[in-house]
Amino acid sequence: MEILGRTNGCDALVEAEETTPLIGQIPLEALDLVVDPRSREIRGDPEHPDAPLLDLPHVA
Repeated sequence: MEILGRTNGCDALVEAEETTPLIGQIPLEALDLVVDPRSREIRGDPEHPDAPLLDLPHVA
C-alpha cells in the first residue's frame, strides 16, 4: 500500500470496484499517518513530517 509517498506491506481484502476503500488504524500507524478530524484528510504525523519512523526492538 502507498499513501502520500509512504509505502508499507499489509493484508488487504479485495472488494468490488464501486466500493469505497477503508484503511484501518494499524496500517495508518505503520505509515506514520494521522487523520485530521476537521478536514477528514490523511496527513503525515507532524512530529515526523519527512518519513515514517520504525521502532525496532533491541535484541540482546
